[in-house]
Amino acid sequence: MPLALQIKQVLTKPINKRKLTLEEQYTFLHRLHRLIQNGYSLLESLEMISWDTKMAEHAWIIYHDLKTGAPIDKCFEKVHFSDKIVAYFIFARINGDLEKTLERCCLMLQQQMDHMKKFQQTSRYPFILFCFFVLLITFVKTMVYPAFIQLFESSLQSSAVTELSLFLINLLLGGLIGLGSISFFALFVWRFLKSRLHPSVQINIYRKIPIFKKYKSIQLTFMFCTHFGSLLKTGMPIKDALQFLKEQHRLPILSYYASQMTYELERGFHLSSLLSSFALFEKELTTIFQRNANVQLLEKDLTMYSELLTERLQASTKKVIGLIQPLFFILLAGIIIFVYLSIMLPMYNLIQTV
Repeated sequence: MPLALQIKQVLTKPINKRKLTLEEQYTFLHRLHRLIQNGYSLLESLEMISWDTKMAEHAWIIYHDLKTGAPIDKCFEKVHFSDKIVAYFIFARINGDLEKTLERCCLMLQQQMDHMKKFQQTSRYPFILFCFFVLLITFVKTMVYPAFIQLFESSLQSSAVTELSLFLINLLLGGLIGLGSISFFALFVWRFLKSRLHPSVQINIYRKIPIFKKYKSIQLTFMFCTHFGSLLKTGMPIKDALQFLKEQHRLPILSYYASQMTYELERGFHLSSLLSSFALFEKELTTIFQRNANVQLLEKDLTMYSELLTERLQASTKKVIGLIQPLFFILLAGIIIFVYLSIMLPMYNLIQTV
């Protein structure tokens, strides 16, 4: 089929608004990176990717928009790649290193998929066990404890342990339902409001959640080092690089921080005095700016530091995921022992009185 006809057929269809999965984005970018690495041009690579019917629509849309002069970040935004991927392409327009940009995108997506897979593997068994546990607790609450209370009432005795257990189980079940409902509602509200909140409000929210604050600070510092370093590598002055970070809107918190840094530079202050006040920047970043007045050395240090942050983020994520099973099993064992004692102790006391 002629190339022009293929493009026309794709463009006349309504664009699929479904967001691509991580696996689909990774596969597309990995193939694009491999083709460009082997000497193919961007347009030739997209044409070859279109041979896969699953990716043909996205490849032809990007191909057509690039041919008409659209920026590469707008092309990938149009086919619903993630904001972080689109942000990488925004900076690729300036530094011109498309191959390195694709390599970094693939690495980021690969790490996300690995973490997601590890989390699913780690949480699958505890989740199944948790479902059985809830059914068991419900059975004990509705069938076993009422029978015990009726037995003690007929024998003119009462068991404080059983009554306390029934109260705690009611509290536990109610708490689980309430916590699940609140978490689901909070997640829904956050996904809806996040893009509408001012970056300063988002920062204050992140600061109040210690574990998530640490993760976000490492992630944001990594993004700043990667993108700011790539701009400096092109020979762009620090002030112009910050201005570019400020004007992009795919990473709103980074844009907000860049606007503050630009303002301080215009007032004649050094960046290191401001960086330490940013809650979502790692403290080592201040040290890097303090020890480097030379732009080339600063770019080198930022690149190396971004690699260290990648390793730190991976280690922290693996550590948190690794704690899921032990903590869950300890909590579950404690509750099971409590329920067992709440049944056996009253029976033992009742046998002694017979």
